[in-house]
Amino acid sequence: MTSKRVLIVEPDSDFALSLASLFTDEGYSTAVAPSAGEAEREVSARRPDLVLIRAELPDLSGFSLCGRLRREGGRLPAVIFSSDATHDALAQHARSAAAADGYLLMPLDTSALLDLAGGLVANDGPESADDAILVEEDRQPRESAGPAEQSSGRPDYVFEEPQPPPVPRRARRSAITDEDRTFLARVFGSIHERRADLVAESRRPRAPVPRELLGTPEGKLQVLREDLKAREAQVARMAEIWEVRERDVAAGDDRLHAKEVELQKSRLGTEDLLRKLEQARDLAHRKEREHGEAIQRLLLEKFTQEKELIEAVAGHEARVHDLEREVRLREEELARRKSALDGAAEEIGRLERRVQAEAERFDAREQELQEAAAARDAELAGVERALAEARAEGEEALRRHEARLEEAAAGRRAVETQLQNLEEAAAGAAREALARREESEARATALLAQLEVERAGARAALADRDGRIGALTGEREALQAE
Repeated sequence: MTSKRVLIVEPDSDFALSLASLFTDEGYSTAVAPSAGEAEREVSARRPDLVLIRAELPDLSGFSLCGRLRREGGRLPAVIFSSDATHDALAQHARSAAAADGYLLMPLDTSALLDLAGGLVANDGPESADDAILVEEDRQPRESAGPAEQSSGRPDYVFEEPQPPPVPRRARRSAITDEDRTFLARVFGSIHERRADLVAESRRPRAPVPRELLGTPEGKLQVLREDLKAREAQVARMAEIWEVRERDVAAGDDRLHAKEVELQKSRLGTEDLLRKLEQARDLAHRKEREHGEAIQRLLLEKFTQEKELIEAVAGHEARVHDLEREVRLREEELARRKSALDGAAEEIGRLERRVQAEAERFDAREQELQEAAAARDAELAGVERALAEARAEGEEALRRHEARLEEAAAGRRAVETQLQNLEEAAAGAAREALARREESEARATALLAQLEVERAGARAALADRDGRIGALTGEREALQAE
């Protein structure tokens, strides 16, 4: 079964090919006519199953063309689409005798157009385009063609009479006009009924003309009649060749139209791809801008957080420096107090050495006294008086010495008391300084621990920002690669 044929009457070639590609995708065969005259010739040559007519045509209105097709072509399905006509004008034409089967306003709804075309083509119609070819059978064939309408081919024989002057050469034409088509239809129509016999006659070889016939007028007339019959046979054969040529040209036009439709489809696909590419580029540029703005925001946020962190670290370091300076001051104070304690200890040692020296002198004096007492005891027996005096002197010296010993012991006790007080004061100051230092160290340790926690949080935040920046960078590279 052959595909349904759709004739598109549209002066805009690109738009007509776009519509043809739309119907070709649905399985229809298509043809394009830029004007009403071309549409009528196409309908006469190959009757389509549906005619899609633009209301605004260069030579004739689409409504008038629809009326002509209704009068000449019978019930041929037709759809009119317009960009200038109003809905009321279309409704008024739909109520007339030359009404079309469907009306559409531009811009066209392609789905509605395809549904309407499918419904119209599915109705009863000719089985193929060949069954709907119009032939002018009502015209009577002419008895003979005039000399002006004969072919310019030379006969198989040559007259002995002088030949007529040559016909002046006419300008070459590149297209067949309507007058040419009418002339060809008239010439070929005159031999339509006897075409088979005439073609068979043209294929048979002609017998040579007897020379005796050329001597009389009746013979010459008979030769002319036979020559006219041969020319008519040649015209019939030319008509057959012309029809074959017309079919070849129609097939070539169909192939050319199919190629143009494919080209238009490719052009539309390319434009669609270019549009999608442009949209993808715009999307990529927009994503890149958004990515750049996000990176700038993240960098600004990172810079702000780093600034705040640096300020916090600087503040904590300043506090640490203040604490360290306070600790150094406390240590210096402790060093001064320690030096004072060392001086007191040296003073105590010096006093102890003095006491020791006094004790040694006392022991030496006591030894001397003992030696003197021994000497005196030795001399006691001899001199009691001297002994009594010596004893009195010794006792007196002993009393003085005991007084000096008591005075030295009292001084030693006072020095020991003073040394004990100094040691207690130094120990209290040292304990207080140590307590303050431990407190300062504890506060410094707590501040350092808090600073480390804040640094760890800042490092985690920076790592999170770096991860987000890396993810955005990967997304950007993926978009650029796409």
